[in-house]
Amino acid sequence: TFQTIVNPGVPIPPTITVITGITEAMVLPAPPIEEVLPALLEFIGGAVVVGHNIRFDISFLDAALERNGYPRLANRRVDTLGLARGLFGGGGNRLTELGAKLGLPSETAHRALGDTRTTARVFLELAVRWEREKGVRSILELAAISQDVVRTTSRR
Repeated sequence: TFQTIVNPGVPIPPTITVITGITEAMVLPAPPIEEVLPALLEFIGGAVVVGHNIRFDISFLDAALERNGYPRLANRRVDTLGLARGLFGGGGNRLTELGAKLGLPSETAHRALGDTRTTARVFLELAVRWEREKGVRSILELAAISQDVVRTTSRR
């Protein structure tokens, strides 16, 4: 695993503290993103990146990468939101709702490691269902499907 809190260099809005539990006191001693990026990029390497509503999270990472002279993340991506919408349709696909729908144990929501573990469990369960119900057998197929579904449903 790779986990760190990053000092964003700006105050944490109260609404973010309410949603995530992350306070100003927690981020003040944390390193800035430019110190974290090299280790994060080494950790990710050429792996397929899996996330829930991944475009949202990657947009922040790409912005930080560009600000610090790195290229945008080029890794293939699997969006569990797209996989869920492809199987279940539009509603009830927030990460915590989806985990419950799939009968998976929940972690602390809106905290990086907890959400990552929940997303990993959701991904594995959805991959099994895509194989069983649609014959999809590779992560590259899942990546293409998830991106297509997200693109299609985002236009509506």
